[in-house]
Amino acid sequence: MGVFSVAFSPDGRTLATTSHDGGVRLWDADTGRLRRSLPRQIGPGVWVVFSPDGRTLATTSHDGGVRLWDRGTGRLRKSLPGPTGDPFNAVVFSPDSRILALATSGREQTLQLRDADTGRLRKSLPGSFDSVAFTPDSRTLATSGDHTVRLWDADTGRLRTLLSGHTSPVIAMAFSPDGRTLTTSSDDGTVRMWDITVNPRAIHTRRLNDAESMAISQDSRTLATGGRYGTVGLWDTHSGRRQVSLPNAGAAEPALALSPDGRTLAVDNDIHGIGLRNTSTGRLRKSLTTYNSDPPSMAFNQQGNTLATTSPSRGTELWDTSTGRLRTHLGKEGSEGPLAFSPDGRTLAVEGAEGRVRLYDTVTGHLRQSLTDQTAPLVSLAFSSDGRTLAAAGGNSTVVIWHRNGTSSRHRFLRSLAGSAGAVAFSPDGRTLATASTDHQVLLRDTATGGTMAALSGHTDTVTSIAWSRDGRTLTTAGADQTVRVWNAALPAPATALSKICRAIGRDLTTTEQTRYLPDQKAEWNSETGCPPATRD
Repeated sequence: MGVFSVAFSPDGRTLATTSHDGGVRLWDADTGRLRRSLPRQIGPGVWVVFSPDGRTLATTSHDGGVRLWDRGTGRLRKSLPGPTGDPFNAVVFSPDSRILALATSGREQTLQLRDADTGRLRKSLPGSFDSVAFTPDSRTLATSGDHTVRLWDADTGRLRTLLSGHTSPVIAMAFSPDGRTLTTSSDDGTVRMWDITVNPRAIHTRRLNDAESMAISQDSRTLATGGRYGTVGLWDTHSGRRQVSLPNAGAAEPALALSPDGRTLAVDNDIHGIGLRNTSTGRLRKSLTTYNSDPPSMAFNQQGNTLATTSPSRGTELWDTSTGRLRTHLGKEGSEGPLAFSPDGRTLAVEGAEGRVRLYDTVTGHLRQSLTDQTAPLVSLAFSSDGRTLAAAGGNSTVVIWHRNGTSSRHRFLRSLAGSAGAVAFSPDGRTLATASTDHQVLLRDTATGGTMAALSGHTDTVTSIAWSRDGRTLTTAGADQTVRVWNAALPAPATALSKICRAIGRDLTTTEQTRYLPDQKAEWNSETGCPPATRD
């Protein structure tokens, strides 16, 4: 007859089997004796599943239907119709045996949540579902059907959370016994563990169209994109709505730069030079008509009255944005790499040869200093808000941070990036550096210690632009995966973080742990942390 699927009852005393002849049989697991044969189904069986309380047996068949049987009597309780021509590919009971989840990823892509006793349909969720799992308390349902995992309220069917990060379909999921951690495995060759007890940092995600080059305004509200055919768009990062479409720039993937106030967009155009456009209307304000060379890297100063450009053929130049005239030529050495103004506009950082960072005085045009600690071609440069710290991300998985004190500088290397470094940006208070890399993550790093305080996962390709909100509580990122994402970047207070740590390990930190991980915090038990005292080293 050929066994198709098998399942043990929760008490381990009964083995249920389905066969190719459509039969369902219950066997004594100790003796191997046949206890009961259930009436045959139409077509061979597909799935056989016991409810956790052991009272109900669910079976499916190739006709798409599901039958609920009383395990004790063998009586058919309910016969449920299934999707036409597509048998359910997942049949899962909730741990409390109240809900039966039936999923299909065929032509009728749905997830049915049914009453396990009566078969009554409680909720039908749209989408493709390959894997399904309940939390131990039966309140949350995890589903996968593509590269993402969705967490649903099992009673209402409301979507709670979207977990993004895998780059190939998720093939298996499992919750920890306490329900606090979800482990997922994927065809991308990775296994990920998710803390589902905290609010996810991703606030929302908006999908873009034909975005090859990108720039985010300093207030993080506006995103400019350049397409592969020269199209330029301006988007609201929170609504995802395209606000303005600009005329074809003439250059594929045009270089872009937004002024700090977000009102002016500089667009490289290989026909008319560099155009300065009003971001509200798209109207051309001014053209740098004398710029007719290879595509530059560009950046506005904080005041918005100067645009810096650098390219291999023209070197580094400063332009007056009100007149469109060349103001200063800083030197013949130019690059295709990044550049950045200090907040006061008096210093311009430019990529030099072999990863060097050249610091120019924008008033005199003189080279002030050449920083040589970064050895790979640069990807991104950023100043802190007080202008005393400069970060340089290179293609060697390293971010170098220079702290300037008068004429001297000291540096720190951040080497723990999994891929090549990408965009970088300081928080408004200068205490946190957001770093992107080719592993698709954005890390929030402590600028004083270099430690990682949070990891933002969700992008499925390299993050190319980063901007903080003015209050430092949210971070906006745009990536080559054609999405713009807004994240909750607020970090917990030290007392809150300490409380969470010692509650998780069931004790306070030892003296050694305290000194290593939280040198500035008190580890004694108190009402703030709620931590029990630990035995000292």
